[in-house]
Amino acid sequence: FGPLGGTGGYDWHNGNVEPMPRHPEAKFITAKMFAPVTENGTILSYPPVHAHHVHMGVDGVQHWQDSHGDSVCTEELGGVACYLREEPEGYGLPLLDEDTLRLDFILND
Repeated sequence: FGPLGGTGGYDWHNGNVEPMPRHPEAKFITAKMFAPVTENGTILSYPPVHAHHVHMGVDGVQHWQDSHGDSVCTEELGGVACYLREEPEGYGLPLLDEDTLRLDFILND
């Protein structure tokens, strides 16, 4: 989703994607990563961009998966890689064909 442009100085960017696109053959969600990135895909930490919140909902369950600015670890513990959350092998959220996914976020710089 994007790009979003900011000039610094605490600009706020709000967004909502509903329904969120999904692969038609997807049967499970086994991992998620919600993170601000540059146009070439480099993950941004804070500063320069704070992910106030990113929430994914499934069929009205608003916070099934979420990510917040404090989801980023110190560099010693993985830094922006901590935005990634994976389920253990063999586990995942089952998706039905009729399930609707929703994403809402607030970012600031």
